[in-house]
Amino acid sequence: MAEPIIGFNENDARNLLNIINGDPPLVERDDDRNNFVRFYRFTMNGDFVGGIASATITQMNGTTYLTDGQLRPGMAAFEELASGDTGQCFYQDGYFWVSNADCPA
Repeated sequence: MAEPIIGFNENDARNLLNIINGDPPLVERDDDRNNFVRFYRFTMNGDFVGGIASATITQMNGTTYLTDGQLRPGMAAFEELASGDTGQCFYQDGYFWVSNADCPA
C-alpha cells in the first residue's frame, strides 16, 4: 500500500521521495521550471521575420506580462500573422509559441 501524501503537489512529493530513496526523479526540472506549459494571449507588434515576431504577451486574466515578447509561429500557417493580429500562445522550454489565432485568408 502506498504511503499517503498530504499537503503537497503529488508529483513534487513523489519526486522528493524518489530522490530521498536514491531513485531518479519522475520529472527532471531546471530552476526556472521551463518544462511547464503556461497559456497566454498575444497581440502581434510586427510580422514574423526569421521565425520570430515581437508581440505583447498578456496573462489569461488580461494582465500584461511582456510588452516585447519574442513569439514563434509553431505552425507554418501562423507565419502569415501580421501586426495587430491577436490569439493565444503557450510558453514552453523558454519560448512563446502561437497555439490559436485566426488564420489569414
